[in-house]
Amino acid sequence: MPSLDVLPQIAAHEIGHAFAYELLCVGDVQLVRLGPTLAVTEIAIKPEAVVTAEGADRYIVCLMAGRAAEKLLFGNVMLGSGGSEQSDLAQATHAALQLETVLGVAEEYPLVYRPPSQAGDMLLYRSDIAKRIQRRLEKAEARAVDLLSPIVKPIAVMASRLVDAQVVEGDAIRAALTEHFAGSRK
Repeated sequence: MPSLDVLPQIAAHEIGHAFAYELLCVGDVQLVRLGPTLAVTEIAIKPEAVVTAEGADRYIVCLMAGRAAEKLLFGNVMLGSGGSEQSDLAQATHAALQLETVLGVAEEYPLVYRPPSQAGDMLLYRSDIAKRIQRRLEKAEARAVDLLSPIVKPIAVMASRLVDAQVVEGDAIRAALTEHFAGSRK
């Protein structure tokens, strides 16, 4: 189990993902779990939501939303967003690389199909592509910060609940968002 002092930040990270998936209609949150060695947000991605370039960009925003929540609540980010092939940064980078090389929506040469044989090598040796991916990721992270800024308090409340219960169901995530936005209209 991670040390108790970092659990609130880990929880906020996962709740940031959960809220972003729901707010951007990219996927339905099934549950958020804080485990002994891993925190995870289980999502049922809506395939129809990610079949366009804008949908893929919203998916990348959701991947960056954990970092955004950490920045908003704690002023910094932990190293957990990266570090492995399954990490948020790896997934976001892979999605951005696909957009820039094979999906026909690249910033430059969108009609040229350029499948990377070794994705990491392409980023190491093609600084032009790495720069475009960096810009996509920066833009996605900024969008995530903008998306989550108005709901910092609900993120903190749900993160605290996650620390206490270790699991928060998707229905609770949706209820918290509904309650917040209903209350903000009064």
